Amino acid sequence: MAGEYVCEVPDKVWVSTLKYIVSNIDLFAFDPVNIHMLWIVNGGSVRRHVSNDTLVLSWLKLALPKYTGGELELYRGECKLLYDQGLIGFCWTPKKEVAEMFARRRNAIKSGGVLLKTKVGANAILSAPNNHSKNWLGESEFTCDPTKLGPIEVLENFKKSH
Repeated sequence: MAGEYVCEVPDKVWVSTLKYIVSNIDLFAFDPVNIHMLWIVNGGSVRRHVSNDTLVLSWLKLALPKYTGGELELYRGECKLLYDQGLIGFCWTPKKEVAEMFARRRNAIKSGGVLLKTKVGANAILSAPNNHSKNWLGESEFTCDPTKLGPIEVLENFKKSH
């Protein structure tokens, strides 16, 4: 699997494909670098299509390059609606200003946004930022297991952006 992303795929195909991959991982030779690029660029879309964070997490644990560092303090700009439902996203950054940008804009469209902060143990970090995330996007996005995060602090709430 080279990490290619095709936009016009029905949700049920995403779900059945990820279920098949997770159940039959031994049949696949992943290129973790390309899968990581797919996730960094299109992770939000993949998450929306699959609409099952447990399944997405199972796939990410198998497919992404493994993190080898220590504990970090990270931030996330989350959609208020998802936060209120306990649906915390996978992507976190050490850059507070980046997380605030997501909380104010992209993740604030439907219900407003929240700026979050937490300590993340090494066992909760699936993958470190790739070069695209660090150098091109400037986001320094760490992919984390939201089920293993420490206590989450809400730093600020933002109104709907549209």
